Amino acid sequence: MTFPTTDDLQRYATLLIKTGVNLQPGQGLVIRGELAHAALVRLAVAEAYRAGASYVQVDWYDGPHVGGCARHCRRGSAWNCQLTKSHASAR
Repeated sequence: MTFPTTDDLQRYATLLIKTGVNLQPGQGLVIRGELAHAALVRLAVAEAYRAGASYVQVDWYDGPHVGGCARHCRRGSAWNCQLTKSHASAR
């Protein structure tokens, strides 16, 4: 398995922001990124600001943590357990 180079990730981040999101100057952006993809998320944030984003918020997601919560939550526990399960099933 070959891992993408920083240049590959930068090109992908540029494509993501300019074409995929089509971010316009002055718009805000929320990125939900898995911790395992931190390098790409950080490059996308920088690219969004270069494209004129007014603000970029990153909501980090930790798949193994959420999966563990979803498997081990008890019935009737806090509301965030249900939220966690819904996030896990959305993946």
